Amino acid sequence: ELCADMIDVVIDVSCIYGLGEGADDGTGSTASNCVITLNNGTALFLREMNRSLALVCILKESVMQQQGLLEYNCASFRKALGELFRLPNQPK
Repeated sequence: ELCADMIDVVIDVSCIYGLGEGADDGTGSTASNCVITLNNGTALFLREMNRSLALVCILKESVMQQQGLLEYNCASFRKALGELFRLPNQPK
């Protein structure tokens, strides 16, 4: 239930204060993200993969210290999703 609430809040805030359709913040990423640290040593991590899909993970707090690896894994997952859902006649 906590994950579902997190998704609802992030989507609502992104719709109100987000960059908007097709906007770019200069980093090459228009995806929303959120991290909530819980008091039991875990963190809820949300990253928007595309307009219709978000990745939500429950991570140990120590994993959050490895931000580069986390960013790499999210980018790889986003790329794989793009390839998975690409139409046969779409360019790469």
